[in-house]
Amino acid sequence: MRSIPTPVLYLLSFVICLGSTACTGDREPTSSGEPGAGSGSELLAEVELGTGVFTIRLRPDVAPRSVANFGNLVRRGFYHGREVIAANGSSASFGRPDRLPAYQVANEYSPDLLFDRPGIVAWTFLDTREATSNQIAHPTRFFVSKAPNQAWNFSFNPFGEVVANQEVVAEARPGDWIRSIRLKGDWAAFLAAHEEAITSWNRALRGSGHLAPDESMGSLPSATGPGVSSN
Repeated sequence: MRSIPTPVLYLLSFVICLGSTACTGDREPTSSGEPGAGSGSELLAEVELGTGVFTIRLRPDVAPRSVANFGNLVRRGFYHGREVIAANGSSASFGRPDRLPAYQVANEYSPDLLFDRPGIVAWTFLDTREATSNQIAHPTRFFVSKAPNQAWNFSFNPFGEVVANQEVVAEARPGDWIRSIRLKGDWAAFLAAHEEAITSWNRALRGSGHLAPDESMGSLPSATGPGVSSN
């Protein structure tokens, strides 16, 4: 039988390889495509209410200072055991209505993160008419949108988006409480890059009586604590 030339054999092998998984070698598996799934570089927060868990993907690419502030507050256990403080058909608000720490985080607006869908996470305004008029963000109280609202664009400061279980947010009501917020991703490296600002914020938090669980012993808050984890 007449033999097949070597170049033709190579071509046939290449075509067969394209149609099979035999030539994948050590290729990395692709993402599962599930909400919140992706590379380990994503910064996520799993918020557990009494009614369920929803996942936030933080956006340090558009709001790095806000994300650092949020991550630091979670690391300190600031939101643990607190109630949903307000909720209606358009949003649900989370935080603490007690004494306000004396610091601010500048607004970071971006056309890449708009209120064109449910699940956008942003800071509320301070509770004064002047603060609302001047769009001064509350440094610790955040809300999650339940519906699109284009009027909020470049007004409230967004810094994340819900990527799993938005229905938990939609059903949130005052009186529901935060059982935990768990940080997922390489938060340690990200927060280390904002160490100077975080040191200043923590000083203001302590001055307002907001102590992390281990600060009574004079140590810095750890990345984990009651109801809070980071991995």
